[in-house]
Amino acid sequence: MCGRYGFGNPTRLGELKLGVTLPESVPRFNIGPMQWVPMVTGQGNGRRALTAKWGLVPSWARDSSVGARMCNARGDAVASKPSFRAAFGARRSLLPAEFFYEWQAVEGKKVKQPWCIALEDGEPFAFGAVWESWTSTADPGAESLTTCAIITTEPNAVMAPIHARMPLIIKPADYDIWLDGHTSPDKAQALIRPFDGYMRSWRVSTRVNKITHGGGENIEPIGEPIA
Repeated sequence: MCGRYGFGNPTRLGELKLGVTLPESVPRFNIGPMQWVPMVTGQGNGRRALTAKWGLVPSWARDSSVGARMCNARGDAVASKPSFRAAFGARRSLLPAEFFYEWQAVEGKKVKQPWCIALEDGEPFAFGAVWESWTSTADPGAESLTTCAIITTEPNAVMAPIHARMPLIIKPADYDIWLDGHTSPDKAQALIRPFDGYMRSWRVSTRVNKITHGGGENIEPIGEPIA
């Protein structure tokens, strides 16, 4: 899964060549579900940058609270699960990031060990995601709510010792295919696979467990990396 991520230098996100200008942001070291995040979508023959609440709310949901349980969508079920099926077919998106966190179960300990994972060279990357627009049926006059979910897939060699899932990372060469609403579900599904580029991971303090701890100390290593 992917429950937290961040970017320490928002200006670097421009290196992704997403074809749009992202909303201005401050450094964020502990982004969690139900927070607002920058997102890029396909729109016509171009792209659009906007912000979305992390936690997808299906268009048919009675209320938005369901989003708290839908920050991730399993890649092997995203095309068939009712909550994500429509979004995967027509509303795929990219979420820019510099790193993400995962928690490793440690034998004999109740508290899991958090890890920070990034590309080997520290460059920014983009998660593959899906998005929806939801409007309250109880208040038809209310503004629509844009929400999203990060897709997860099987772990690569770096992630396998830490967790059984990892977030989907879309390579720049595949941005157009992923964002195009006319891309067939089968062709989009073929992009859901473990990241095969170079990555590194390192242990970090359990202070990251609290979403209120948002400083750069969250990514400071506390031990030797395993990759």
